[in-house]
Amino acid sequence: MSKQETDVNIYGVDFIVEYYYDKGEPMVMYYPDGSGHPGSPPSVELDGIYIEGSEQELYDVLDESVITRIEEKILESYE
Repeated sequence: MSKQETDVNIYGVDFIVEYYYDKGEPMVMYYPDGSGHPGSPPSVELDGIYIEGSEQELYDVLDESVITRIEEKILESYE
Protein backbone atom coordinates (compact mmCIF):
# COMPACT_ATOMS: atom_id res chain seq x y z
CA MET A 1 0.00 0.00 0.00
CA SER A 2 1.25 3.44 -0.82
CA LYS A 3 0.24 6.65 0.88
CA GLN A 4 -2.29 8.66 -1.09
CA GLU A 5 -3.72 12.14 -0.73
CA THR A 6 -7.11 13.57 -1.61
CA ASP A 7 -9.33 16.56 -0.90
CA VAL A 8 -12.56 15.82 0.98
CA ASN A 9 -15.35 18.28 1.74
CA ILE A 10 -17.20 17.51 4.97
CA TYR A 11 -19.90 19.86 6.30
CA GLY A 12 -18.58 22.65 4.06
CA VAL A 13 -14.97 22.34 5.20
CA ASP A 14 -12.28 21.28 2.70
CA PHE A 15 -9.81 18.84 4.24
CA ILE A 16 -6.62 17.46 2.74
CA VAL A 17 -6.43 13.82 3.76
CA GLU A 18 -3.44 11.49 3.62
CA TYR A 19 -4.41 7.83 3.76
CA TYR A 20 -3.69 4.24 2.84
CA TYR A 21 -6.29 2.29 0.84
CA ASP A 22 -6.68 -1.49 0.96
CA LYS A 23 -8.97 -2.87 -1.75
CA GLY A 24 -9.84 -5.91 0.38
CA GLU A 25 -9.93 -9.54 -0.70
CA PRO A 26 -12.70 -11.52 -2.38
CA MET A 27 -14.43 -14.39 -0.60
CA VAL A 28 -13.36 -17.92 -1.55
CA MET A 29 -16.04 -20.49 -0.77
CA TYR A 30 -13.79 -23.54 -1.03
CA TYR A 31 -10.14 -24.15 -1.74
CA PRO A 32 -9.18 -27.59 -3.10
CA ASP A 33 -8.46 -28.73 0.47
CA GLY A 34 -12.03 -27.86 1.56
CA SER A 35 -11.10 -24.74 3.51
CA GLY A 36 -12.28 -21.29 2.52
CA HIS A 37 -11.64 -17.61 3.11
CA PRO A 38 -14.35 -15.16 4.22
CA GLY A 39 -12.72 -12.26 2.34
CA SER A 40 -12.34 -8.73 3.64
CA PRO A 41 -14.00 -5.46 2.65
CA PRO A 42 -12.11 -2.42 1.32
CA SER A 43 -10.69 -0.21 4.05
CA VAL A 44 -9.03 3.14 4.59
CA GLU A 45 -6.39 3.99 7.19
CA LEU A 46 -6.09 7.72 7.74
CA ASP A 47 -2.57 9.05 8.18
CA GLY A 48 -3.17 12.80 8.37
CA ILE A 49 -5.97 15.35 8.11
CA TYR A 50 -5.14 18.97 7.34
CA ILE A 51 -6.72 22.20 6.15
CA GLU A 52 -5.02 23.85 3.18
CA GLY A 53 -2.34 26.30 4.24
CA SER A 54 -1.93 24.72 7.67
CA GLU A 55 0.62 22.19 8.84
CA GLN A 56 -1.45 21.42 11.96
CA GLU A 57 -2.61 17.79 11.92
CA LEU A 58 -6.30 17.67 12.93
CA TYR A 59 -7.08 13.98 13.55
CA ASP A 60 -6.99 14.27 17.36
CA VAL A 61 -9.26 17.32 17.50
CA LEU A 62 -11.97 16.15 15.09
CA ASP A 63 -15.14 14.46 16.29
CA GLU A 64 -15.34 10.72 15.55
CA SER A 65 -18.39 11.34 13.33
CA VAL A 66 -16.32 13.64 11.09
CA ILE A 67 -13.50 11.09 10.86
CA THR A 68 -16.00 8.33 9.99
CA ARG A 69 -17.55 10.53 7.29
CA ILE A 70 -14.11 11.25 5.80
CA GLU A 71 -13.40 7.51 5.63
CA GLU A 72 -16.81 6.87 4.02
CA LYS A 73 -16.25 9.57 1.39
CA ILE A 74 -12.85 8.11 0.47
CA LEU A 75 -14.29 4.59 0.18
CA GLU A 76 -17.18 5.93 -1.96
CA SER A 77 -14.66 7.41 -4.38
CA TYR A 78 -13.38 3.87 -5.14
CA GLU A 79 -16.82 2.41 -5.93
